[in-house]
Amino acid sequence: MRRPCLTSLVLLGLAACVAREEEPVTAERQGSVAGASESSTNYMPVAAQLATRNLGVKPGELVLVAGTADQMRLLEDIAVQVRKAGGWPVITVGSERLTRLLFDSVPVERDADRPEADLALAKTFPAMIALEGSQSDTTLRHVAPARFEARAKAGRPVAAQIVRLNRRIVFLGNGMFPTEENAREQGMSREELERQFWDGVSVDPQAMAAAGQAVKAALRTGKSVRITSPAGTDLTLALAGNEPYFSDGAITDQDAKSGPQGQTVWLPAGEVYVRVAPGSAN
Repeated sequence: MRRPCLTSLVLLGLAACVAREEEPVTAERQGSVAGASESSTNYMPVAAQLATRNLGVKPGELVLVAGTADQMRLLEDIAVQVRKAGGWPVITVGSERLTRLLFDSVPVERDADRPEADLALAKTFPAMIALEGSQSDTTLRHVAPARFEARAKAGRPVAAQIVRLNRRIVFLGNGMFPTEENAREQGMSREELERQFWDGVSVDPQAMAAAGQAVKAALRTGKSVRITSPAGTDLTLALAGNEPYFSDGAITDQDAKSGPQGQTVWLPAGEVYVRVAPGSAN
């Protein structure tokens, strides 16, 4: 799955580098902007989930909420729910055009600059929510790999600071945000992808925990994993013997202090991570 880079906080909104009783989450607004309220949009339930269950906003803390202009309704609803939880939201908005221009119009010599703004943001905001999904895979296809490598190297202090300060980050998308491009890649309509995506985001946490713990237990005691599919996939991997990690989509205080794997979650969640023995693929 495509994962955004954690070393660019300023660009979180540029490059993307609920209770089940509620109505399905959609982007459809039922009233005018002038009369907007929590009952006029279906983003509020998932926004409340992001702020409380997933990120665990604490009273008084600053929360960075990042996305793009076409996601403004969701960004606004998240900001409302952050404020209701006692936090203070700050929204950053970017665009695909700006993402491209920051490479095309900024000279290559700037790629190695120390990211002072990112470091300042990592120091200021203990919690962040970033929305993925708006950038096409073709936007930066023309950029030389060396430029990405240079910016990633320059951004390493940001990643280190995020870990050192126990910053919490929730990414919404996990490579599956319901866009036309993602729908084509999955071989389904955007409407179907949207339904599956929001169902996955708002899945019952107890049901997900039960399934995830079962997989984790099997990996803990198993020696190998075999992956098959009707299309002909048949791959066997030996396990390295480490403790599997289950991502339930929520960041607790203990998670935030446990290192990178616990400080960041990608939604929809439910993934189980385990290391495999190098060279064991068969």
